[in-house]
Amino acid sequence: MERKETMPKIILALSAAAFIGAASFASAQMTNSTGNYFGQTMAMDASNLFVIDLVTSSGAGTVGIYDFDGDTQGALLAEVPVNAGANSDVRINLGARPNNDVIAVLTVGGMVTATQQFEIN
Repeated sequence: MERKETMPKIILALSAAAFIGAASFASAQMTNSTGNYFGQTMAMDASNLFVIDLVTSSGAGTVGIYDFDGDTQGALLAEVPVNAGANSDVRINLGARPNNDVIAVLTVGGMVTATQQFEIN
């Protein structure tokens, strides 16, 4: 009789362990596949402060803001350092309002790892 009552407990324990293991595995995959990317939202205020909502970087690096006219990357307007991981509200003082759209370029270890165009209105 005890054996019948113990079996459901064992099955429940094994199911819980499998679920926890699967949840840990999924979490590790998300962390390991973070990569390098920019968030989609930016803002530019009257003082020419350009703010990118999120920059995720695989290592310490820099975000450079370049003039972007049509499909041509132009001059570097400003650059700031970023840390490995998620960097929220990355603030870049451009000094003057750009005449064209801009492109943000994330560089890690001397290599361009991500770019994102932003439209300036």
